Amino acid sequence: MKHLTVIIAALLMTICGCVSEKDASEVVVLIRPSSYTAYGGDNVNFDIDTWTIHDYLTELEITSFDLENGYTGLETRELAQKHYVGEFFYNVPEISSDSLSVKVIFEAEDNLGYSRRIEYPLKVYRKDNSEDALLPEAATSVSMFNPSSDKADGFCIRTLQTVITAAAAESDIDIYLYQEQESDVLPQEWRSKTGLKFARMSGVNYSTITRGQLRTLYESAEKSDLVQNVEDGDVILLGRETEAEDGQESVSEAVGIILVTGVYDEAGPSNDKYMFNIKKI
Repeated sequence: MKHLTVIIAALLMTICGCVSEKDASEVVVLIRPSSYTAYGGDNVNFDIDTWTIHDYLTELEITSFDLENGYTGLETRELAQKHYVGEFFYNVPEISSDSLSVKVIFEAEDNLGYSRRIEYPLKVYRKDNSEDALLPEAATSVSMFNPSSDKADGFCIRTLQTVITAAAAESDIDIYLYQEQESDVLPQEWRSKTGLKFARMSGVNYSTITRGQLRTLYESAEKSDLVQNVEDGDVILLGRETEAEDGQESVSEAVGIILVTGVYDEAGPSNDKYMFNIKKI
């Protein structure tokens, strides 16, 4: 059964990525990016899970390719284990064109010389600080689970990664599902451990919102430390309030916007979750 699982996973990766000539499904590479779009200068996180059916992995090489910069060596990791789990933070290059298609390439090799090469496409946009610039998706299909499920029940905007709040640092818990005690019912309340403010708004066009529109909407919105009874289709603005000096009024700073794409409360806590897409400034 173990070998069957490896073979099935390898076949799936053949569909998703490019395979080196030496590969015969002996090496498997699974990659989960935090986003498929980014601005030049941003960071994109890649979760890495790779293994071999032979003795051990020897190397993981990470490169990139685009038409402006050609092939660029990013990092080479020497390995000596059968199964490797890690992450890679990719600093997206600044670009001169309006947009650029970049391939981030992961290639793992084992002690017998078998290898697996996976290419992930990343759409890069030139950083445009104008207020009329459309906000691209930062992450899609994000899932926050019922805390009683022991799965990720929080989200970090900086890394665009989900987290388990009981194990994560508070600085990484921008959004989490608040629950007083374990329950089979999906929590109805979102909170933040980093001072993030929430503002639910109707009539907002998530797909076409610009940087300037988001800032204007957030400044005028009624903000709260929490949001309750979140439903499928809700649009939630995110931001922070910075206390000004000399007793002046606080300053509102928009951070991002969320579109809730699914709310699932099933029997038992295991599959209870919220799903959402997010754009950020």
